[in-house]
Amino acid sequence: MKPAYWIAAASFTTALILGGCGNQEKEEKHEHHKTEQHNHQHSDRAHKTLTGEFKSGEEHVEGNVKIEHGKIMLTDFKSAKGPDLYVYLTKDGNIKEGKQLEMVDYNKPDQTFDIQGADLDKYNKVTIYCKKAHVIFGAAKVK
Repeated sequence: MKPAYWIAAASFTTALILGGCGNQEKEEKHEHHKTEQHNHQHSDRAHKTLTGEFKSGEEHVEGNVKIEHGKIMLTDFKSAKGPDLYVYLTKDGNIKEGKQLEMVDYNKPDQTFDIQGADLDKYNKVTIYCKKAHVIFGAAKVK
């Protein structure tokens, strides 16, 4: 077969995978918030300012993150296109044990998210994750 066929096939497959990223229903976001809202005791780390810089994972992500006063603030944020991207607090990028926060806009440089009473001692990264494709776009280790 011709190389053009293989290039077209690979492009089509990639488009399907990333295109599927945007079909996740927003209902799931609201249900997750209801089940995750509970109080945690906070250590001194919860009252400090934590910062980090995004490093790309399976897709391109860049920018800075700051956790302060119960908020996660993204600055100079850029990401590969992915309309089903969520911000998670994770321990070493473990999505299954992480705390899902809100959807992130891949092309909005400055964004703020409520950490909703999360115990920051349990997490060390802010992770950008595409739920539909099950892909970690990137993460920032916060200190």
